[in-house]
Amino acid sequence: MAKIWLVEEKTLPARGYKEADRALSWCIEHLQLRPDNRSPARMWALVIGGARLSFSDDTRFVVVEVSDEEAGGWLPGYYVLDITPRDTRQALERVSEE
Repeated sequence: MAKIWLVEEKTLPARGYKEADRALSWCIEHLQLRPDNRSPARMWALVIGGARLSFSDDTRFVVVEVSDEEAGGWLPGYYVLDITPRDTRQALERVSEE
């Protein structure tokens, strides 16, 4: 399963928490995950993993972590999405795991 992280921008380093686990295919279909969203920086590994944050305007980034097991034809790593945290939460609420 790919991990969907919401990351807050106002702290340095940024803090984030795992919002959900979904299949890579779900992230592609519902969150518009694309190969070019892959982040070359390894900073996300240092940033994510904190306690759940309250949803606020400081929650800026949606990061999908693709593991070696999930990758298939994709490169494992962290993908920074163009979708907003608010839209991500709506997609998670609207669409159940397929």
